[in-house]
Amino acid sequence: MFFINSKEFLVNTKWVLILCILVGCSNAQEDKLPFENSSLTFEKRVDDLVARLTLKEKVNQMKDVAPAIPRLGIPAYNWWNETLHGVARSKDTVTVFPQAIALAAGFDRQAVLNMGEICATEARAIYNQALRELLLMLVKHSFL
Repeated sequence: MFFINSKEFLVNTKWVLILCILVGCSNAQEDKLPFENSSLTFEKRVDDLVARLTLKEKVNQMKDVAPAIPRLGIPAYNWWNETLHGVARSKDTVTVFPQAIALAAGFDRQAVLNMGEICATEARAIYNQALRELLLMLVKHSFL
């Protein structure tokens, strides 16, 4: 059965939502704030947005359940995942690496780079599989 619970759906669609937010901001008819202006560089947009956030808003965005910031058009979001030493909180079998302090103690930059590439590959595979499952579920239910 192709079923994705709401928590897994949020984890696997994180980047799609971020892209939708960015596309939505960049396609606005009237760019009101610099971070919404798609003609500016990514760095300038980020600098502008971060400068507009209060300290409390910045701290709250570091939580796994980040609250909305309506005055800036930022929706609430559940980040819930990280890959500090492997894809965390995954229902799938993934590679788990030593904690960050142990990786740093090795002083092996290439090993950490290789670890990052492995984590990225596994995360993309999990994400793509979730999208396939969601698509199949939608197609299946559209014909019922």
